[in-house]
Amino acid sequence: MSITENVASRQLTIGLTAGRTAVAADEIVRHLKACGSPIVRSWRGFLYIPNRHPARVNAAELASVVESHCTLTKNGEIIDIPDKLVRALAASSVWEVIR
Repeated sequence: MSITENVASRQLTIGLTAGRTAVAADEIVRHLKACGSPIVRSWRGFLYIPNRHPARVNAAELASVVESHCTLTKNGEIIDIPDKLVRALAASSVWEVIR
């Protein structure tokens, strides 16, 4: 897995590698938090944006946020965010937890 972070443009480029999905997800969540993403995890376990309705962040919205801040590559080619990675992002323990 290769990771390149451009702080000036707030872009993260991740080269995905088989078997490293959870590690990539954690790195992406760290990057989103550093960029000021408002997404947090509730103590009940779901992702949401405080003070917004509907409260929960769905998979499509999470993928959209990631794609606005990250470029994903596989074998050097830019790819769309895989469903498996979206699930790993939602499960990442790196999210800030709010009660």
